[in-house]
Amino acid sequence: MSKRLILWGVRIVFSLSLFFAVYAISQMMLEKKEVDLALNKWENRESFESPVSSLQIDLTNAGASETNNKNITYPIKGDVFGKLSIPKLHRELPIIYGTDNEELAKGVGHYIGSAFPGERNNVVLAGHRDTVFRGLDSVKVGDRVLIETDSGEYTYEVFDQSIVSEDDLSVLLSNEEAILTLITCYPFNYIGPAPKRYILKAQLVKQE
Repeated sequence: MSKRLILWGVRIVFSLSLFFAVYAISQMMLEKKEVDLALNKWENRESFESPVSSLQIDLTNAGASETNNKNITYPIKGDVFGKLSIPKLHRELPIIYGTDNEELAKGVGHYIGSAFPGERNNVVLAGHRDTVFRGLDSVKVGDRVLIETDSGEYTYEVFDQSIVSEDDLSVLLSNEEAILTLITCYPFNYIGPAPKRYILKAQLVKQE
């Protein structure tokens, strides 16, 4: 093989590597912009809710999840309905109702069908490992995460970290206690679709 062919091969590999690196960075920047816009929307929300975008339900006699809040605002898919703060990571993130690609591109997705903050059950939130939940493995047992919604402010304390297969649905199961489950793909530095899921579980310790 001539030196010229080798040189061309090196150039092609370098060009492809550069292209994918630039593409990955541009996607991260685009998602960060979407996250910032969603968080700004939450921070600057009006004190009232449009009846078209959300529904106030009196849960006093409801047979669903137990709650200490008599009026929880239930959003529709795609709504920004809260803020997740992770002090350990110095990060504040918008919570979007739904976990499709569209919602996850804007922030942390709330798994439809799981409990809402304030309900005695399993609140399940998911996020991308390279954007909103980057460095989530730095959050350890005993650390706290906070959720703010129109219904109140909730402080959770991490009590468990685990790694499960991507098809392990046990993390979505209901719970008799008020817990929070954070899910992201794992390993964090994996190239391509990651084969496992990183799980943080936290228990409600304070409600305001």
